Amino acid sequence: MANSKFTINFLAIPTANDEIIIAEETLGLELKEIFKANRLALYQTKIPPSFYDSENDITVYAGRVSTNYASAFGLDYNSTGLFTVTFENGEPNTGLGSVTVEANYPGAVFTDFNTLPEIMEVTIVNEEATTPIEIDTVSFLEADTLPCQNVNVEVETSVLATVISSSIPITQPTQASSNMLLYSEDLSNSAWSKTKSSITGNKVVVDNTYGFHGVLQTIDKGSSSGEFTLSFYVKNSEFSIISIAIVSDSNPSVYVIIYFDTIAKTFSSPIINGGFSTSSYGFSDEEDGFMRVNLKANLTTVTSVIARVDVKDNSGNNQYTGDGISGFFLDKLQFQEGDLTPYLQTTDTALEVSDSDGTVIEDNTDNPFELTLLRGQTFTLTVENEDGNQASQIITVPSALDVANFSININNSPNGATVTVSNVNSDGLDLEYSLNGTDWQESNVFSGLEADSYTLHVRDQYGCSKTIDFAVTDSNIYVPYFYISKSNSIRYAQRITWGDAANYKTDENTLSCEVEVGIPYHEVQLFQTADVITTQFKSNYASNIAKVVRADASEVNVPVVQKTNYIGQKDKRDARKYNLGDGKVGIYFLAGNRYDYDTNAVTGTHALNGLLPEWGVVGNYINIASAWFLIEQVIFDESKNADVLVITETYTGVDSAIISGCIYNIKNYEVFEYSIDMADYQDESIRVKLTCTDDNFPTIEHLSEQIDVAVRHPFTLDINYWNPENNDVFYGTGIRHRIRPIYTKAEGVPDEDSSIHKTDTDVILLNADLFEGKKFIFEPVTEEIWRKLMMALSHKEVYINGVKYAKNGDFETEGPLEETNLYVLKATMLKRGNAYNSDGTVFGTGSGGAIEVPGLIEGNDGFISY
Repeated sequence: MANSKFTINFLAIPTANDEIIIAEETLGLELKEIFKANRLALYQTKIPPSFYDSENDITVYAGRVSTNYASAFGLDYNSTGLFTVTFENGEPNTGLGSVTVEANYPGAVFTDFNTLPEIMEVTIVNEEATTPIEIDTVSFLEADTLPCQNVNVEVETSVLATVISSSIPITQPTQASSNMLLYSEDLSNSAWSKTKSSITGNKVVVDNTYGFHGVLQTIDKGSSSGEFTLSFYVKNSEFSIISIAIVSDSNPSVYVIIYFDTIAKTFSSPIINGGFSTSSYGFSDEEDGFMRVNLKANLTTVTSVIARVDVKDNSGNNQYTGDGISGFFLDKLQFQEGDLTPYLQTTDTALEVSDSDGTVIEDNTDNPFELTLLRGQTFTLTVENEDGNQASQIITVPSALDVANFSININNSPNGATVTVSNVNSDGLDLEYSLNGTDWQESNVFSGLEADSYTLHVRDQYGCSKTIDFAVTDSNIYVPYFYISKSNSIRYAQRITWGDAANYKTDENTLSCEVEVGIPYHEVQLFQTADVITTQFKSNYASNIAKVVRADASEVNVPVVQKTNYIGQKDKRDARKYNLGDGKVGIYFLAGNRYDYDTNAVTGTHALNGLLPEWGVVGNYINIASAWFLIEQVIFDESKNADVLVITETYTGVDSAIISGCIYNIKNYEVFEYSIDMADYQDESIRVKLTCTDDNFPTIEHLSEQIDVAVRHPFTLDINYWNPENNDVFYGTGIRHRIRPIYTKAEGVPDEDSSIHKTDTDVILLNADLFEGKKFIFEPVTEEIWRKLMMALSHKEVYINGVKYAKNGDFETEGPLEETNLYVLKATMLKRGNAYNSDGTVFGTGSGGAIEVPGLIEGNDGFISY
């Protein structure tokens, strides 16, 4: 379809200040040109010059108004190529011609606003109006396959979108043409024969007669032979041993059978007879406790087979008399040629997939249409109708349901714990929660839980569910916590078993000699016998044991000291309560006594004056007169001028004094330290091992790099460092760090600043600052020690060989050196307390006499001082 255009046919030469105006409504453009003797500004078209030919009695024009207009229009309006401008010349010497301007975009609408018909004739040809398209609604639905990874996006447009394009790969969901089972998603359909069983939902219930109990379907696989896969989703109920069979329809003695135990998750050896053979079988864990089981068989002599799934009784019998109640869960069966693929539903009329993971789907016939996309993506969807009109919209697909985005907070009370589930990065998800997978609630709070192990079930509206295991203990610890800062003097790596598809090698679990480089260098940390090295870590494990491992593998226990008391805090203090109405009571705090939680002896006083104790948060439990109440809400009551805890209690009395208490955790860990006196290991090579164990958590172990101890290590620097404030290290314990790296050179470097005043006859120094700098060049070290060295020099308090320094500027680094894990560090440091100032001040070491800077007055002969 041709785009809109207009043509100007000049009938006469315009005079000065004549105008031509064409409007374009779609982009809101006013295409205006004024005719002038010369083009001196934008939006001006030059009138061609002329002279009178007396011999021929005619006026002759040099140039043409049409070409001048085309040139001016291009300069003024076509810098971005919106239009195509062409012209045709008129008769020679007349200065006339015509210009055609065609839009290079669809939907342009031109309008003529000219009032000079005797000078120009304007012809406008606008393209025919087309039907626009709009994206009306975008909604999200459960995906047919892998709902925890995918979601279906349903899009409805104002008219049919024949072409769908996206900035990311898209797929239209369809039924699978490769699945040879009919109605595989509906076991109640007559295509499935029930062998002494019935179907309730997706549960196969055995009846109370004797024989095999299960379901089967006859499949015509045609005359081809090759590999075929039978797969299904299964979950045990009362029975757990599943019989999987592929049997020849014409000859029952030709079969392959295998048994799968859904509890032990093990297979028996295949039983093969006749023209079958097996190439593989296996299972995978899926959502909601289901397992996906598959059996692949080579079929050669049969063209029609029976796919059969039965269940043994709990005594292991293939044939037995059922009870009409027991059974197993079965879902999503498929039988297909070739390798196993994700489950896709079938119908009695298989459909072809119209597009597979491309960015454009053509010849769409659905409105609304659906796309299958990975969760958590943001993309641009563009739709186009049969007229070629388009509409686009940025769409954010709901987030994936990921257990890593959930945290569980547990508040204990003697009558049970309250569990609050928090989540992040769950945009677009409506979540429900359960502790048994059956009873669901929208609330993310569970209360009254006794000390035990639990499984939290979380599901969203798009068919995905996840589980998270946690434990309620008396100390209110439910998730393992361990953290050891890299600021510590000794470098540690967690010990794990590396895997191909999990437990990958990382900086945190790899010693220097274990990194994957061409030549991995073995790091040795140096300490001297005068050093006492302290390591700090944070843990909520029940047992934390540190040991020095000598070269002969003997171990020496190192005492680990707990430095904090964050877990299981108890508090009891005076408070007041009053009736809020509707069965609610308010608790607030002014001033009064504090008590020993267990004996009620007075231990001191408090004066909160309307503020709350640190445990006064929603979800904690408050103890009043030996009864426990959940803190449901925190409000501010202007009449009391206090923050108020809201609990549920029937109370109609007056504002009265009470004693309140709480058992709570300040943090979910304690701070621990252990110190090693290196004098005990003179001239030895040692390592340090830290092992953390707890009945509720997996054991974790950290091992240090090799440590060499000597009375003195030559060519090393003694670097002491710490921060005055707590960060990832709790410096409130007094911990200080020390490392002794080998250095190549320490050279002085200048760092100065000055300002001067220039006169006609002199230069006067107004101020000069000079700082003492050192550039330390260290011997090559392995990557993590290189990082530790930079981290050490970046602390606020740094002493190098007893001299106080501060980091100045960025580090200079080289590395890795060739195929190794070695890096070189160059660090420029400034001495603190050693700075010269021309005013007579040495910063940080005292004050000197101030030098007066003279004032300057401009006179006739220059500047003079006063």
